Amino acid sequence: MPQRELITLSKKGFVDAKVCLGKELLEKSPYASRSFLLEAYESSSGKRKGYVAYLIGLTYLKEGKKVEARRWFFKANLNGYPNREFFRLTSYLSLKEIKKLKEAAERAPKIYLYMGDYFLEGALPDAAFYYYQFAVRHGIREARLKSAVALFETGNWKLAYSILTTEYEKGDKEAAKLLGELFERKAFSVGKGSCLLVERVPPEEFLLQRGRQIKERALLLKKSSEWFSKAGLKEEAERVKGLSEFYSFKRREELKEEWLKLPEEELERLCEEGKLWAEYLLALRLKELPSSRAAAFLYGKLFKLP
Repeated sequence: MPQRELITLSKKGFVDAKVCLGKELLEKSPYASRSFLLEAYESSSGKRKGYVAYLIGLTYLKEGKKVEARRWFFKANLNGYPNREFFRLTSYLSLKEIKKLKEAAERAPKIYLYMGDYFLEGALPDAAFYYYQFAVRHGIREARLKSAVALFETGNWKLAYSILTTEYEKGDKEAAKLLGELFERKAFSVGKGSCLLVERVPPEEFLLQRGRQIKERALLLKKSSEWFSKAGLKEEAERVKGLSEFYSFKRREELKEEWLKLPEEELERLCEEGKLWAEYLLALRLKELPSSRAAAFLYGKLFKLP
């Protein structure tokens, strides 16, 4: 419908015309768009009121006014129009806001899903799992997959694996993709949190622990590759298949030049993060440590160095 006709209908009080005008003007003139949308908001109810509130939030977001945008996105959620934008603009949820969101979520269950996402991204997996379970009860299947990720983050790998394999058996390839990702993350968590070399572990113990960890990591990466294959992601499967750090350097020259220049303190930090190449470089520099020779020998073999 031509804009002139929409303006005429808007002046006559047609709410739909005001909403259409607001949407048309949103990109070019957020301020003008908002004037029509605010009128439409006052005359709306139910989900349409929520949708209009969402559009008003977008007008403020276009202008870079994030506080106002957040306020209107919140209103959109409360009026039955679930949206992630509110949570993306939120660094802290008050107890009052959580209470209102939970009340609104009983009418618009996707809010539970978005609350779960918010807490998962905020490194609060227990809270995320709590809200994902509400979403699952309302029939939101996506929340079941994400609840498995939250369980993984809490350390409950067994239940997370059970949920995802069950969903895969039902025909959900997204579950296989998530399993590929989680197995990869699990693989690189092995050996993380300690640098055996710097901790002055005796050579025999060093070789035993690192050997066991390297084997475990390789097995987990193999599982990751298999699940990516089941998900139909051939490139990801191949990437993970050749990802093991201890097989990735065919010659010493392939170690990145900037890594060779890193200070010892940084190498120690990276070693604690589970980077095997960092421990190898430390072994070459800190030759006086008890396990330096053992580490240099082990990684020399693993990296296929001359």
